[in-house]
Amino acid sequence: MNTDTAESGRRADEVRHVLLVAVSRITQTGYRAVEEADPSISFDWIAASTGDALRILESARPDLLLVDLTDERLRASQVIYDIVLAHPGIRVLAVSAREDLMEAEAVLQRGAAGYVCRSAALDEIVKAIHLVSGGSNYLDPTLAQRIALQKLMGRSTSLRVLSPREYEVFCMLAADVPMKEIARRLDLSYKTVANYGGTIKLKLKIATREELRALARRTGVVGP
Repeated sequence: MNTDTAESGRRADEVRHVLLVAVSRITQTGYRAVEEADPSISFDWIAASTGDALRILESARPDLLLVDLTDERLRASQVIYDIVLAHPGIRVLAVSAREDLMEAEAVLQRGAAGYVCRSAALDEIVKAIHLVSGGSNYLDPTLAQRIALQKLMGRSTSLRVLSPREYEVFCMLAADVPMKEIARRLDLSYKTVANYGGTIKLKLKIATREELRALARRTGVVGP
């Protein structure tokens, strides 16, 4: 017997009834591949917005809420926060288009129990669905490895000069997140983010974004 399934107290063949939150119909249709790969997963409800999801949850009791974050119109952490606030016991798995440590941290802090990248193998997404719906937590293996490396390195001596907010901005700059998007995610003005960028470069004694990315790769903040 699969130990993950045994620990969650559910049979491997037990149907997982899923509420999918995804903006576009193309994205919604793409998840049919998951059902085809594993018939024990059933997307019984589909919502295109937070409001739709909340209306469905007035009467439905899904085993899992799967929130697709690939459309920027869906404010990732806010969507999850609003739904978990209204339905505290619901299990949430976030699926992202990118390997984004800051986004992962944000949605997990807001109540998600799992975070997986859409680029992951289909069987990895299936595994995440089973684990989260069964009561376990899940983090995309690539991100988990990166976090473990950061902890092992103690966030690199060179990065300890940064404040928590500066480190947060540093990580997003290293991941090529545009400053306008960083401002939106952190609820800051563009000018404030630009000022953080300047301060970070001064503290780290670097001059360009490429030098910043190179330092991030050396310290394990982003992948090679």
